[in-house]
Amino acid sequence: MAVSVELVRIPIQEIRCDALAFGAKNTGEISGGPAEAIFKAAGPELLQAGREALARTDRQVGAVGVTRAFNLEKLGVKWICHVVANIKQDLDETMCPRPERLADGVNRSLELIRELGGESIAFAAMGTGAGRVPAERVAQFMLMGVDRFQRKYGSKDPKIVFSLPSYRVFEAFRKCLTELCFQ
Repeated sequence: MAVSVELVRIPIQEIRCDALAFGAKNTGEISGGPAEAIFKAAGPELLQAGREALARTDRQVGAVGVTRAFNLEKLGVKWICHVVANIKQDLDETMCPRPERLADGVNRSLELIRELGGESIAFAAMGTGAGRVPAERVAQFMLMGVDRFQRKYGSKDPKIVFSLPSYRVFEAFRKCLTELCFQ
């Protein structure tokens, strides 16, 4: 089954979908990129809610915690998926030690949003910043998660959007989709 996704160069906090998903640190800390943009738009309540949601997971790469979207709810966003992409190694360093598990996080996010009745979700490219994973690998793994979900459910729902403001990351995802490198 062909993957049905939309690639956009719009910052994730500006996308109007039922859910937004970003690459979280296993600790729930916020340090920049799409995570910081979502937290600024959603409001301070999201920080504690995200930490609590992640505490109910194993906090390994690919684990997903779902929270309300708080201030983003007035714009139509209902949920935020906190997908563990980065593991804190010491006081200042994080990394994505198992980038292949990003596929699990994407697949699980799609399953959870489907269970909640959501019809659309936007993903940020996870692990390309603090995780230091090449965009080409992230694209491959994230699109594998979409493909796995669509094979299991035989559905194009929910609508899937990838927020890729960076030209380099956008091109990596575009190339992966074009070459169907995830199969």
